Amino acid sequence: MVDLGHGGLCNIKEIINHLLQKYMLLKKLMGSYKLLIVSIVFIGCNDTLNKNVFIESFYVVNYIDSSDDRGKMLTFKGDRFIIHEFKRNKLMKAYVDSFVANNNGNNPQIYSQYNMTFYKYSSITNNKHIKYNPRDLDRYSQNNDKVYSYEFYNGILYFFEYKNGKIIFPISNVTVE
Repeated sequence: MVDLGHGGLCNIKEIINHLLQKYMLLKKLMGSYKLLIVSIVFIGCNDTLNKNVFIESFYVVNYIDSSDDRGKMLTFKGDRFIIHEFKRNKLMKAYVDSFVANNNGNNPQIYSQYNMTFYKYSSITNNKHIKYNPRDLDRYSQNNDKVYSYEFYNGILYFFEYKNGKIIFPISNVTVE
């Protein structure tokens, strides 16, 4: 048995099996992309995901756009999602990683930019409310309920985690004035 440092004990076989599953998930997510930022999480043996957790399309704010840049057509796609019963922990992150690996726009490398952005469900951040109050997406949801963004730029994946409208991962010391 191995102490994982947070009170959970696992045997080596469980750890190796878990790491192999994470490797296979990342391999599937990467496909032919170069992975710039990889977030590998180690989930404790006693963690459980609430059975009411699910992800739905935030369909009222999804978009596809294009522009011409000196004769080259650039295409942009953004799929946004709402996570019901969101709790910030390693198991939730692994759940969303798995969702991204299985639902990444079928072929994100055909877009110049493809984003998958995740928000936690709230009384404001939901399809019904935003459909009738679209300005609340910028007035409220971006600063209060945005939690993850997976951004593919020309086939390279970037991951961002947000809390209260600020990027908390990756940590940067860059200040723009």
